[in-house]
Amino acid sequence: MFKIENKIVWRILGRSVSLGLLSLISSEIVEANPVPSNDGTGTIVTIEGSQFNIDGGQFSRDQANLFHSFQSFGLTQEQIANFLSNPQIENILVRVGGGQASLIDGLLEVSGGSSNLFFMNPSGVAFGPNAILNLPADFITTTANGIEFEDGWFSASGVNDYTSLLGTPQGFAFTGSQPGAILNLADLSTQSGQNLALVGGTVISSGTLSAPNGELLVTSVPGNQAIRIGRPGSFLQLEVKLPSELESLPQDWALPVLSLPQMLTSTAEAANTSVEVVSDQVQVAGGEFQVSPGDIYVQQADGGFLSLLSSNDLTSVSGDFQATQDLQLSANDALQLRDTLENPFIAVARNNLQLQGNQFVDILALTHPETAFASGGNLQLVSSQPISADAHFSSGGSFSILDLDAAPGDFRSLYDPIISANGDVVFGDYIGSSLKVESRGSIQGGNIIITSPDVGLTGSDPDIRLLTSARTVILRAGLDTLANPDNLPASAGSFFFPTQFEPVDGLSNPGDIVVGNIQTSFGETGGNILLNAEGSITAGNLDTSTSSSDATGGLVNINASGNITLGNIRSTARENRGGQVTINSASGDIVVGDIDAWAFNGPGGDINISAISSTGDVTTGNLRTESFGQDRTGGTVSLAGSSISTGTINSNLISTTSSTLIEPPPTSTFVSSPEVEAEINTAELDAQRSEEFEQYFGRDFTRKIVDSSTIRYALHEMELQEPSTKAAVVYISSDDKRVFIRVETAQGGAIEIESIADFEQKLTEERRIDPDDPEVDDSGFVLDKAVSHDAQTGLNSARSNSNIYRRKNQLAEILAQKEPELLSSEADDTESEQFELEETNEVSRDSLVEEVENLWREIQKPGTDTHLQYSDRLYDLLIRPIEAKFEEEGIENINTLLFSMESGLRLIPLAALYDSETDQYLTEKYRISVIPNFESLDIRRSDLTKADVLAMGISEFQNSDIYPPLSAVPLELKLIQNIWNGNTNGGDTEFEQSSNRFVEVKSNQQVTLDNVRNARRDHPFQIVHLATHANFSAGSVSDSKIQLWDTTLPLNALQIDTLNWRKPPIDLLILSACQTALGDSNAELGFAGLSLQAEVKSTLASLWYVSDLATLIYMMEFYRSLGSSKTKAEAVQKTQLAMLDKQRLRQNLQELEIIIESLLVSQDATWASNTEEVLTETAIQGIRNIRKRLRENRSEVVEQLSHPFYWSAFTLIGSPW
Repeated sequence: MFKIENKIVWRILGRSVSLGLLSLISSEIVEANPVPSNDGTGTIVTIEGSQFNIDGGQFSRDQANLFHSFQSFGLTQEQIANFLSNPQIENILVRVGGGQASLIDGLLEVSGGSSNLFFMNPSGVAFGPNAILNLPADFITTTANGIEFEDGWFSASGVNDYTSLLGTPQGFAFTGSQPGAILNLADLSTQSGQNLALVGGTVISSGTLSAPNGELLVTSVPGNQAIRIGRPGSFLQLEVKLPSELESLPQDWALPVLSLPQMLTSTAEAANTSVEVVSDQVQVAGGEFQVSPGDIYVQQADGGFLSLLSSNDLTSVSGDFQATQDLQLSANDALQLRDTLENPFIAVARNNLQLQGNQFVDILALTHPETAFASGGNLQLVSSQPISADAHFSSGGSFSILDLDAAPGDFRSLYDPIISANGDVVFGDYIGSSLKVESRGSIQGGNIIITSPDVGLTGSDPDIRLLTSARTVILRAGLDTLANPDNLPASAGSFFFPTQFEPVDGLSNPGDIVVGNIQTSFGETGGNILLNAEGSITAGNLDTSTSSSDATGGLVNINASGNITLGNIRSTARENRGGQVTINSASGDIVVGDIDAWAFNGPGGDINISAISSTGDVTTGNLRTESFGQDRTGGTVSLAGSSISTGTINSNLISTTSSTLIEPPPTSTFVSSPEVEAEINTAELDAQRSEEFEQYFGRDFTRKIVDSSTIRYALHEMELQEPSTKAAVVYISSDDKRVFIRVETAQGGAIEIESIADFEQKLTEERRIDPDDPEVDDSGFVLDKAVSHDAQTGLNSARSNSNIYRRKNQLAEILAQKEPELLSSEADDTESEQFELEETNEVSRDSLVEEVENLWREIQKPGTDTHLQYSDRLYDLLIRPIEAKFEEEGIENINTLLFSMESGLRLIPLAALYDSETDQYLTEKYRISVIPNFESLDIRRSDLTKADVLAMGISEFQNSDIYPPLSAVPLELKLIQNIWNGNTNGGDTEFEQSSNRFVEVKSNQQVTLDNVRNARRDHPFQIVHLATHANFSAGSVSDSKIQLWDTTLPLNALQIDTLNWRKPPIDLLILSACQTALGDSNAELGFAGLSLQAEVKSTLASLWYVSDLATLIYMMEFYRSLGSSKTKAEAVQKTQLAMLDKQRLRQNLQELEIIIESLLVSQDATWASNTEEVLTETAIQGIRNIRKRLRENRSEVVEQLSHPFYWSAFTLIGSPW
């Protein structure tokens, strides 16, 4: 059998070394000249130069079979053996009976008829590297000692009754103890539609075997056995028989049978080959494998139906097997398949693919990005023992791992198992690295244990970040399309596979997932479990907990259209936070056991369970999200369903991150008046008005029913009408200072006690609130003194005396306002949190504008600090008076500043304002946003951690004389796609646990006005990224424009409805290549009013154009930060701080270089997985220039990019939330 020393084979048996093999052939192998036997068969050999014409022989009674007999048979490179035939002869059968193996290194041909050729030599057969087949029909070579016919045997020795051997051969007998071997070093190929078979005791083929559109059989048969062909003329049905089971047998073979060591005598030349004999053992692949009797080793084969069937082991290193029909690789003992660093392993079939090792299957084929195993039909792995499957599998039908009784079989993987199937997926227990299974049908599995991340995964898999960064299970069933399309080798081409598989009929339960227990917990950071099904989900216990002191619980995300039935879920942590558990059913019920997301000392994780249909019920066990340490911050528990039944709910409610919500969907009417069965136990409830609802609900909130009463809290009071039933559903949420409540009665009328979010939505409708109202919360303030703006940009006059109150611990709005010829920071005075800032500095209008212009000029000198004096001066004028007032009024923990400014100040690079007293830039102290006015601001918070992104960019423009190339745009879009899909390392843990995000990429010719209009009509992208020239020019506002491929889009055209940018509104528009004219009011208006013009909530744009490299690093960091930040302003701040951090910069530059290397591996490679755009020569050269700069001047680049010129230009406009 094959003995494997290492999992990776570095040398393989190849044709490049086979020339030296001819010198190793033993003298017991005949190298030349067909010599007829003197046995009465009558074979005649006529020599014409180097050609041997073979005639004569014996016929069967029907003249359909012609038999020849040779004492020896061999051909050198220049020799030809021509078997003469006629149209009546169906089969020519040749026997070599002299006891010497045959070396055929020349040409075999049949002329005069379309006869099949059978070649039999029990002593052994070797095809040299120059052997060629020129045959009109099938070719079968065998080391059997008899070929079976219906009425007898064609024996390799002795006397045969040729006349009685009628019909088609139907079997082969090996009556000796050790059959002879077959060695092939050539490219053996039959005509299209014809068959090729190698049937021996042991088979080695380092050449190529090809039977296009025909049947190709390679099989090894042990001694004292026979095989019978189930259908005449076809090898698709083979039956193994013992001699005792046959009615008759051929004559025994008494002459020598050469073993492989005898065929390959070890000589000095053997050192130059990959086939050698060492201690009477034949070794291949540089000694990595030993070939024993009964084994098969094949390098390359293709055909219509392709079958490799070994009586012992079947091994292939860097094998290439391609079948236009079915492909079967089967071993009675072990099936062992490998790729190498130099060459991939390939096994693809247009129909079914079966991989079977009765005792063991060991697959390692991950060195190359191609999908190693792919089928248009069903794909099966079969073994009596757990299967080792380190490879990617893609099936156009079903995918199954089975034992020998056709029951689900177990498998394991040390590295990188990814399975995609058009039909059902079936497997038993799994243990190994991160597992991903996607199916358009159902998924059925056993217990799953994940021991490590998939650290070896490379390429463009959309889940690469999750799979490589943490122990992860991803199961998706019932998909419309597979997220992992076939990445077939170029050699397969469209010849083997249709462009799209048709849906599979007769699926058991399309879209269902049924698995056992899933465990991703092994001491370190808890792994992730993501199950998504269009049908139902049934699973056992789920464990993503961690016992490590600095790790978090893992993410559990379960989504189904139908019912969800789960066991207990555990995602606990020690010092860090508990994991997030989300369970959603669109149209079914949810039944789950206990859920533990608590933490000892860190915050508890969130639990969100939602059955959103009008009949969806939720039933759970105990829910625990509390924290036991000093932090005592519990997670949010959110339950939504038609009826809800739970056990005990434990959650500390002491911060803005902890709350408990129990809510039916808004459409529920509760005609049957289901009760909420819940116990909500809180360790502490810290809220200003806690006593007001404890009176009605009790301190522990244990199944309390709200009666008719008055509920008073925070903003105003609302009366509850007398309900027809005593049942009510109570919504409870909290932040750091208050609790918000909404009550929905059984009559379906929602009665709301307004939360902050509710109140904020009505700010534009209710602009005045009496500050003396005792119910007004006095914990916050907003200072709103709007200024007059140009109507063209929507920055219209909004000056008012509104008193607007907000949370002081979350927000302060700062308005830098200057009167003509005099600058002052001021505000209306009230008893609460509004105040007036005394005039501390006086400066003329011209002087102020000069200060801004000086800052612009000096900040654009990277490598210098001359900007600091102007930056510090502006800080003293605009920021320091406000900070002083904060301190005087006792206002603490301000972390966000909104700036609404008039002409002359709108283009200040605010993030770069410098506090010389603390040696900090403004961005190091606050999150910043520029707003046109407060009235037009959408202040609802957007959750972009799971948002989809439309990324569009142009690297080369049609009017290149006006718009220079942006050569790094392809790389920018690739980075966005990789990072947002989770395909790069680095980033925060919270970001690593976000998944299922979609990035659509459009580039160059695809960035047309029509495509921009239609993209969001087809998909409601929350984020739109435009990497193209955008100019805010001097002159009229209409001169400001964004350049598309086919047109220039004026800024004022962004308001038109046809862009579909407000249905629904875009949360974030990103322009990464902007230029703005300093000193022109219209340019300033265009920039500051960008969000209003585009009718988007927020915009990130640059004041000036920065370098390609700086933009790449900024966007790399921004998208990482956005995935883990609660607000957009926080993400911008994190990005700017990372640019200031030289160590982080160095890490990002190193990672960028790695990404560039992978992108340039193939210059014509697709640079984004869902676009057909390829890199142009200009783009390639631009990316190479960036790589060159990274390699030659890394330290210099770090110093430069940390300068505010490169990071302060990017400004958030509009809502910071």
